[in-house]
Amino acid sequence: MPRAASPRMMVSRQARPSGPGRASAFNALAMATTDQTVIEDHRLHWVDAPWILDGFLYLPEAQVDRIAQFHNGHTQIKWPLHIYKMKLE
Repeated sequence: MPRAASPRMMVSRQARPSGPGRASAFNALAMATTDQTVIEDHRLHWVDAPWILDGFLYLPEAQVDRIAQFHNGHTQIKWPLHIYKMKLE
């Protein structure tokens, strides 16, 4: 049986005003259709390509802004990289 389509998510990389449904930091995931913050945490540094599987939201920490091309050939990536997992309710 096919799975139901998951809600479209977008990674928030821009600071936004605080308030209901607004991310107040650079490290957040928001719903694309409502612009509502789903999760916000300082550890979510440039998460990209979120996916949903078996009732969990997975968020890989890409740190794309820390690659060598953006820092005069010197990587700023902090190891180990992480994939965060959150139970959906």
